[in-house]
Amino acid sequence: MIEALVICQMGGIGGIIMGIGIGNLIAKLIGSNSFIIPWVWVLFGVVTSMIVGLMSGYIPAHKASKLDPIDSLRFE
Repeated sequence: MIEALVICQMGGIGGIIMGIGIGNLIAKLIGSNSFIIPWVWVLFGVVTSMIVGLMSGYIPAHKASKLDPIDSLRFE
């Protein structure tokens, strides 16, 4: 579960960094001297990646907990 959350949050942070960098690059190309960081969308992206991480960690673990340990290890 923790692994899924960490991987998704790393992806979310990487996306935020890339988005800010590309936004600054485009702002410079069109001649604008300022760039506004949309904090609401940044927060939305972080929360979305956290939900995806929780679901991708919880669903397989929940399915495996319902099986016999020998059966769950057989399909791994």
